Amino acid sequence: MKSIAVSLLILSLISSVLAGEPSQGSAIFNNDNLSDIDQRQVKRFLMGKDFKWEDGRPVIIAYQTQDNATQYIQSLTGLTLEEFETLWKQLRAEGARPLKRFSNRGALVAFVGLNPGALGIVAKVETDDLVKVAQ
Repeated sequence: MKSIAVSLLILSLISSVLAGEPSQGSAIFNNDNLSDIDQRQVKRFLMGKDFKWEDGRPVIIAYQTQDNATQYIQSLTGLTLEEFETLWKQLRAEGARPLKRFSNRGALVAFVGLNPGALGIVAKVETDDLVKVAQ
């Protein structure tokens, strides 16, 4: 019975990877933002297709340097972390805000909570009064 459960778990993980679903990481944003965002909008922000929120505030992308967070970026964008960072170096020349890197989840959540334009990519999602999770 245990081997069946393990097999089902493995199949589920493989199918989510093959389907291109984001891995366990998540996108969070400040509670002050006027509207919720979904994975499609997160991808547009990560790929540099949009630089501003609906209310005109500039997007500031912050990400956690743990595997689940970087895998989430890769699953949405199709880019490795190195390719993603290279893209953002190029986008800086077009007026994008610099990426913010965090090794500490708490510091990243605090940054997003204090900066209404911030979009945070975290390894493990836990909501609080400061941030919302992209759906």
